[in-house]
Amino acid sequence: MAQTKLNATLGLSGTLPAVSGANLTGISTANDFEYINGFANASEHSNVTIDNCFTSTYHNYLIIINATVINGGNGRRLVWTFRNGGASGSDYSGDNTHFISNFHDSQNNQGHYADEGSGSSWQFGGTALGNASNNYTYSGMMYVFGPNEGSFKTNLMHVASSTNWGGYNQVLTGSCRLDHVSAMTGFKITANSDNLKHSNIRVYGMRDS
Repeated sequence: MAQTKLNATLGLSGTLPAVSGANLTGISTANDFEYINGFANASEHSNVTIDNCFTSTYHNYLIIINATVINGGNGRRLVWTFRNGGASGSDYSGDNTHFISNFHDSQNNQGHYADEGSGSSWQFGGTALGNASNNYTYSGMMYVFGPNEGSFKTNLMHVASSTNWGGYNQVLTGSCRLDHVSAMTGFKITANSDNLKHSNIRVYGMRDS
């Protein structure tokens, strides 16, 4: 039987007959995002560590982060630390992290916290994270730009919804720049003075074209 080919770039109209075993041309099957790695744990744990997720395959990355802390309280935040060394990575320890994080909650309280390069980590998630058992107290998207370049500084940006210790909803935004020109290959997420639970993390590479 002769093979029927339909070119989707020309447009289709009218009533189409049933098609079996046809090849459609002009349609890309590639996704804009490629799933790379992830982590899920509903029990108590001290950190989420994902190594070897930043490689030369992709320039930019999207990370979906859902997490809750064990105890909660004032000053509880999620903390981001880069890692280098590939599959057997280690925490980056230089004092080169510049960041600002902003918050605005449902009681119209607002503010920010920042650091101009005196530490190796970024406190990005919340200002006083709650520990509700029936929802993620942090749910957000982290964009990481060029972490594996090796010749450029790495930039990050995030936006998130959060529930604080008082039960108020917060919108969070922030950015970070790592003033260290070196290839980063992974990351670790912790909570300052606390442990995590119900962590669900997904890492996606963003296609350049």
